[in-house]
Amino acid sequence: MTLVDQNIICFAGEDWWFHNPHSNLHLMKAWSATNRILFVNSPGIRMPDFKGDKFAYKRVFAKLGSLMRFVKQAQPNIWVFTPFAIPMMPRFQRGIARFNKLVLQLQIRFLMRRLGFDRPILWVTVLVAKDVALELRRTSGKCLIYYCVDNTPHYPGVDRAYMTALEDDLNRHADLAFFTNQTLLEERASFNPNSFYTGHGVDYDHFAQAQSRSLPVPADIAAIKGPIAGYMGEINSLDIGLLKFLAVNNPDVSFVFVGDIYAEMDEVSQMGNVHFLGKKRYEQLPAYLQCFDVCCLYYKTETSFNNYRNPKKLLEYLATGKPVVSVSILEVRRFAQYVQVANSYREYSALLRQAIEHDAPDARRDRLQFAARQTWDDVAAGIAGRIESVMGPLAAA
Repeated sequence: MTLVDQNIICFAGEDWWFHNPHSNLHLMKAWSATNRILFVNSPGIRMPDFKGDKFAYKRVFAKLGSLMRFVKQAQPNIWVFTPFAIPMMPRFQRGIARFNKLVLQLQIRFLMRRLGFDRPILWVTVLVAKDVALELRRTSGKCLIYYCVDNTPHYPGVDRAYMTALEDDLNRHADLAFFTNQTLLEERASFNPNSFYTGHGVDYDHFAQAQSRSLPVPADIAAIKGPIAGYMGEINSLDIGLLKFLAVNNPDVSFVFVGDIYAEMDEVSQMGNVHFLGKKRYEQLPAYLQCFDVCCLYYKTETSFNNYRNPKKLLEYLATGKPVVSVSILEVRRFAQYVQVANSYREYSALLRQAIEHDAPDARRDRLQFAARQTWDDVAAGIAGRIESVMGPLAAA
């Protein structure tokens, strides 16, 4: 099932112009064939810490670049808008929240008139858009959906009590709530009777290009000797102790990282078998993934934010056919049939060796078949069915 002839305003938790595609972007692309989308880039949820975070400037310059675009049609039926907002500062939180609500509401209503977005479906991921979304739902919105992809109140650097209050209120008043983590759904389903689990999808055809190793090999990875244990994605909140342990105990393995760096990696960057290749365009990723012998997840497991992750890259890894080794976090454990899950540094090292040396053809086949059934079109169709089922009663009310 799909949505047809709807206006959808997506308050995303990512930035269309800056990030490689996240789940909101994939879903909106899937629905844009038959609907009109206003994709609102995340306004940010915390004040940059220029003293404690030497990478803060990268985020600030990226956001300024997005702001300069204001509103722009990114592709047929999708307009992308970067709103102006003041980052949250604890001392002035209430005043900033009121100011941002007013300014965001004025900006969104202006764009609704300009683009002819009447009676929109409101899709909300970023919690700081809660007040505006609730007001739009009351005055003109057709349906309000909370799409929870992270344990946001536990995101580093945010006011946990404030974010929890925002989430609780949004969850209670949403017409539908979707969770990409089963444990989060179980913990928060009592807030809203229309709460459902929806896993991530995968751009299967894109990442399946890595299966054959037939793509041109980029020069920076061609120079690295195998076997390669690869990681793809933003380099942040990784377990540095685990990386050091693996690199020391597997000197013949090259540990390759493809992604933008947002954490201090000096402890491992000087190790001879660890290689940071930087961020690559989405179109380039299969060419790098084809060179991996095993795909890895290294998140710190002791943080509440990380433990509730549902890594979108997991399905992207599986679509390559490569074996996957991961630390033990809640959602990944649900995929233990397809992923080797380690509970200690030593177990991770042993599973890594096993994946490199003894990957079975049947296991590869199972990974590919599973990933092929999880496309973004499949996920979008399932969510659309839920939305259609709730909009009928709402329209009749």
